[in-house]
Amino acid sequence: LAEARSENATNIEKWLRFGGQLIIIIAVTFVFFMYIYLYRRSITSDNLMFLLVFLIMGFVVLSANLINYFDVADPYIIPVAIAPIVLTIIFDSRVGLVSAITLASLLALVNGNSFEYIVATFTACSLGVFSVRDIKDRSQFFFTTPGIVFFTYILVVGCFNIAAFSGWDSFTSDLIYIAISSVFILFTYPIILVFEKIFGVTTDFTLIELGDTNRPLLKELMNKAPGTFHHSLQVANLAESQR
Repeated sequence: LAEARSENATNIEKWLRFGGQLIIIIAVTFVFFMYIYLYRRSITSDNLMFLLVFLIMGFVVLSANLINYFDVADPYIIPVAIAPIVLTIIFDSRVGLVSAITLASLLALVNGNSFEYIVATFTACSLGVFSVRDIKDRSQFFFTTPGIVFFTYILVVGCFNIAAFSGWDSFTSDLIYIAISSVFILFTYPIILVFEKIFGVTTDFTLIELGDTNRPLLKELMNKAPGTFHHSLQVANLAESQR
């Protein structure tokens, strides 16, 4: 019905529709940028960090728009969770969670105001953010996070299909695209490394690598000054416990 009405709509109605969509997009985006302006001044006061956030979120939104415009694949193929996960690792989980809400809302508008899409995307991205909140090693990232995102999408989309009696054909199609999207999440690690080099940020991955006691400098410290070495470890553990 909406497609038929859009085909027969007058120019004024088309402009009104465009204006309504534009206002909604501005409102959703405004909430996100007001959050980082009020509660994360370290981002808005640093042009590089602000550009980093803009590039990460803009890339996901642009990809979704291209997929929707050319209609080449299902919307679930877009690895939306990459953006909240990267922002969580670089900044913190609250920035990642707010970005997940923002992206889920924006992409749902792109995909025909889909309530199913916004719920599935927000839930999967949020659990992905929680899975990397206290990340300690690479294996946790490579095996745990993609699996959590994949099974969350499957659970939510599957429940929507059952509730709507959509049939298994639609669910199978979504399953394939969700699996591809979850595989794309594995590329988050090299993306983070690139952002670290370009924007000069330090993430937990870098700290884990620098804290490896097999590094030559730390081995030399352990051999020549064991007291200083163990004291440094104790101070580091106390500092981490106070985070």
